[in-house]
Amino acid sequence: MNVQQLMMRDVVSCKSDTDLAAVGLMMWENDCGSVPIVDDEGHPIGMITDRDISIAGATRRCPLSEIQASAVKDGQVVCIHPEQDINEALGLMSSAHVRRLPVVDGDDRLVGILSMSDIVANLPDSGASVRRGDLSREQVIETLKSIMERH
Repeated sequence: MNVQQLMMRDVVSCKSDTDLAAVGLMMWENDCGSVPIVDDEGHPIGMITDRDISIAGATRRCPLSEIQASAVKDGQVVCIHPEQDINEALGLMSSAHVRRLPVVDGDDRLVGILSMSDIVANLPDSGASVRRGDLSREQVIETLKSIMERH
């Protein structure tokens, strides 16, 4: 199973200079908890989460409309390609402690996003046989445990 079989293709993104009020509205309108930040060519340069927005709102004494996404984005963004195996995605999520991976094409432009929610929704039913290369409950649980560890 590869990433393109599970990834979300219809993804909203923002620019570094987008304000947090606008990013929050994007999340609300698109029912998502994170938004990739892209440069002018569509290359992911960061991720911003609803938690990032909440912390910025609680710790900075100014309106969210005055804080740019670049001020709170994660340092390094970890991406994956659509043709990569889902187990590679789980490994990246585990090592980077992230629940979402931007999916990029051969030119490193954003084409989708893969989340733990997408993966969990596609787990085999309990008791079902699991073929080699497919998702297993154990792999997903181990990845979730690793992501949730304090780091």
